[in-house]
Amino acid sequence: MRKYKFTPFVVTSMIIMGISLFLPFLPWLSNKNGSYSIMFIGTYNHKFDIGLGLSVLFVLLLWLSQASGIPSLILYFIRKQYAPIILPLISSALMLISSLGIIVTQTPHITIIPFVSALLAIANLILAVAIKKKR
Repeated sequence: MRKYKFTPFVVTSMIIMGISLFLPFLPWLSNKNGSYSIMFIGTYNHKFDIGLGLSVLFVLLLWLSQASGIPSLILYFIRKQYAPIILPLISSALMLISSLGIIVTQTPHITIIPFVSALLAIANLILAVAIKKKR
């Protein structure tokens, strides 16, 4: 792997991936009883009229997104190397799928966080392709 230069694309991608690690723990869903994180949707699925299987799928997609994003950040910050292009792409694609799934299935209960997550995932997909073309 080659060492990288701090280009605006790399810095922006690192910031987006760092923010994406904490987004699943913010309140994604709300109702009259309070706001709930997406990571605990399986526990509160009876409050949001969502099946247990679907809620587990959303949580699994977000965990896999984080699991593929962490090695990229480690390579960027600690090893000062480019991450394999597949890691940011998988991380952003899984985050986008889970965000859009929540937006589609839970429209009356969602907060702004799923929209922010989807927007950041799309931006990181574009940045990962731009970084690959710049190398």
